[in-house]
Amino acid sequence: MSTNPFLTNENLFFTVFRDKFLNHKIRNEKFDNQLLTVTIPYLNHNHKNLKDLLGSITLFCFIATEKDLMDYKNSNYSHMIQGLIYKLPELKAGYLKDGLEVMAFNTDTLSIEPNSIPDSVYKLVIKSKTPYLPKNICPPSLKIFIWYQLSCNITSDFLPDGLLYLELNVSPLFRHQFKMVDSLPSSLTEITCNNFLGFFPKNQLPNELNKLSLATDLTTFSQNFPLIYSKIQRYSLLLMESVMDFSVLIGHKITKLDLACTYHNRIHVGELPETLLELFLRTYNFPLDANVFPQGLQKLELGDYNLEPLKPNVLPDSITEMKLYNYNHPLNIQVLPNSLKKLSLIIFSQPLLPGSLPNSLEILYTNQFNHPLLPLVLPESLKKLTMATFNQKLRIGSLPSNLLHLEIPLYKRKLKEGCLPDKIKTLLFNHQRKLFFNQKENIIIPPSVTHLISHYNGTIIVPPSVKELEIIYHKGSIIPPSVETMTIKTLGNSCKTLKQEFIPNSVQTLKLSGYFKIPSDSLPHSVKSLIYGHSCKVKSIPDHVQKVEIFTEGNRPFLTIPLNAKSLKIPTNMFNGPGTLNSMILEDVFHYFD
Repeated sequence: MSTNPFLTNENLFFTVFRDKFLNHKIRNEKFDNQLLTVTIPYLNHNHKNLKDLLGSITLFCFIATEKDLMDYKNSNYSHMIQGLIYKLPELKAGYLKDGLEVMAFNTDTLSIEPNSIPDSVYKLVIKSKTPYLPKNICPPSLKIFIWYQLSCNITSDFLPDGLLYLELNVSPLFRHQFKMVDSLPSSLTEITCNNFLGFFPKNQLPNELNKLSLATDLTTFSQNFPLIYSKIQRYSLLLMESVMDFSVLIGHKITKLDLACTYHNRIHVGELPETLLELFLRTYNFPLDANVFPQGLQKLELGDYNLEPLKPNVLPDSITEMKLYNYNHPLNIQVLPNSLKKLSLIIFSQPLLPGSLPNSLEILYTNQFNHPLLPLVLPESLKKLTMATFNQKLRIGSLPSNLLHLEIPLYKRKLKEGCLPDKIKTLLFNHQRKLFFNQKENIIIPPSVTHLISHYNGTIIVPPSVKELEIIYHKGSIIPPSVETMTIKTLGNSCKTLKQEFIPNSVQTLKLSGYFKIPSDSLPHSVKSLIYGHSCKVKSIPDHVQKVEIFTEGNRPFLTIPLNAKSLKIPTNMFNGPGTLNSMILEDVFHYFD
């Protein structure tokens, strides 16, 4: 298998190829870690070409009807299938053939006969609200088991010995009735349980466990784990609120700790393990003493902390990345460590003093900072600067000379020549046209800028150095022939008609992020990659386009796919059927989108 075996929510790209493209063995494309889902008739017709792809892709089939199941049983090439997505409510012994590696069920009611899943399956995924637990369905080969919308309790004899990864996503309607299995396989190294309101018995955590993820309150967990700190060297632990949060842990000593739930106790010196590299305290708001953090800590995030100004010697010199969400006190000199490279200040609105930022800092993000930038405030080491609400007059020398990336989306003041460092490559403005040119029509944006992002809803003239451009569509804007990658947006739900010759012949990749009417002659022949970010009124895609990507919002009918298309990508989920389009004609692809 080329896919990550511990990926819990795989993105399934339904990719359509023409036979002539398959014959060239994925020319000019890379399909590592990508799933290709086909129907059985497509497999039967293109088995030779698909066989050549098996080293680069994982081949899945989708069984949603009785006809699909019959096609699967009768196919002479089903041995090529590595994964099966099964949507029928019943699975009987003998339905499936040996050789399957991944099995996914997606049905509200689920009836699985004992021993009906082949012994070759190592990963089993179930998405079902069935209140009844199937018996003897897990083969001894199983290493990964995931259940979404779990609405029944799992018994100790359900999970096989040798299981390594267990993920239980309890249905919100069942979480008060859910009880953790009495006995877990001793082989388990990773457990994730979401919507979990109970606790694990103290003596039933597997000895090999190195990662434990629970969606529960820390107070509840602490009451049931009074020896948490004696176990902290033995078990890697993460307490979280969201399914999307996860921890990267190494060995038996915790290296990343995310306390996303309410944490009521003050941390004292020596309580955090010395192995800790990353620490996230979402709701912590107690005094921070010197040496409270381990000396090897590299990444720190403080959520609610705003009790008092940070003091010297509190933050260890090992920290390279830091994020302060609710902190709004002055940053005094010698508070931030000299090792710091990345700093994010979310609601910080205090003035910045010269010397308060270390000379090691390379990336700075501020969300509510709007004070004049005094000379020497920003260190020369700074490479990337984002000031989301900054609208103070920029003076010559305010920005460090080595700055490469600047984002000031709300800046609307006049800009003098020389204010922007001559090394900037990426620039974001929410500007008026006058910011591009002074009264003498001289370009004031340095020629080093190759990536320009404009949020201004009006006519702009883009400098000739720009190769990558993101703008709001205005028919009067002038785009130079240097642009190769272009993103065009619209405001709100307004629908714009794409003007002929608006896009220069140099553009090769075009993303339409908005609502557009696209005349057939509005896209130059240079466009080879076309990305639809939102709904577009398109009768047909030009024949010169070779790669098409359509987001799930782009659910509009197309009359045809271009003859020269090499690939069509539709981001979706492994539990969905093939595609999300209302209608589509695909020649030589059979009933792939039936």
